[in-house]
Amino acid sequence: MTAESEQTTLSFGRYLQSIRVEKGISLKAVSHETRIRLETLHFIEEEDHQNLPDEVYVKGFLRAYAKAIGADGDEAVQHYISRLAVKRKIALSEAALYRTGGAFWRRLLLSLGAVLCLIAATLYAVSAWREHTMPKEAVSTETAEPSATEPAVEKSDAVSTAPAEEKTVPALSTEPRTEPAMDSADDKEVSATDASTGSAPSLAKAKKYLLTIDTIEETWLKIIVDDQQSKQYRLNPGDHIELEGSRNFNLLIGNAGGIRLGLNGKAVALSGKSGQVVNIQLP
Repeated sequence: MTAESEQTTLSFGRYLQSIRVEKGISLKAVSHETRIRLETLHFIEEEDHQNLPDEVYVKGFLRAYAKAIGADGDEAVQHYISRLAVKRKIALSEAALYRTGGAFWRRLLLSLGAVLCLIAATLYAVSAWREHTMPKEAVSTETAEPSATEPAVEKSDAVSTAPAEEKTVPALSTEPRTEPAMDSADDKEVSATDASTGSAPSLAKAKKYLLTIDTIEETWLKIIVDDQQSKQYRLNPGDHIELEGSRNFNLLIGNAGGIRLGLNGKAVALSGKSGQVVNIQLP
């Protein structure tokens, strides 16, 4: 069995719809013949599993529908069972992707926590170093201040000592002048560090993918972008969709010949034909 025939067996709705249209039978006539609601018949042809009833009821509806249009009821049911198997495989793969995504976020949070702890430890070490060096500067200034005030107390005792003591005052004033130079050096180091770290994020930009979808025939479409929650579309000729992703796109297409795909401006070839259901993953 070829890949195209395997894809054809998955579409029970297309199978019944194609025979009904070929024989010119309206959906209202089928509803009157089978006593099945018109809305339910639409759900069958669109393969809308979410709005269809339980599996046992759907099989009965398919047999009645097939009988009303002269199709093979057993074949329609087999198409339905095959389609359910594919749908369940997709659901299992989605669940596995969600579990993988959860583990990734846990690892990311642990990494961020480790980085924050490292930053906190660095800030604590810097503050402790500053507290250790500040008291020494305060003691040196306090011991120097009495020598500056002594000339005022012993002014009448010895005039010759006053000039020597006055000369020590400029020496005291030079000590705090060295602090701005140290601060400027620290500022240069910090600015250099900021410049080096600030350019890092720009070098690690995530790659983006742009998926374009142009509709030329009526079809339905189910898309999963970057392992997120799936989205479903009902497309008509002329519809245009653009989607962005950073890792991958998983598409389930109800009519392979009904759409044209493009990825980052390049056309993507589809192996299916008009009316066939295909499942592809990009890139």
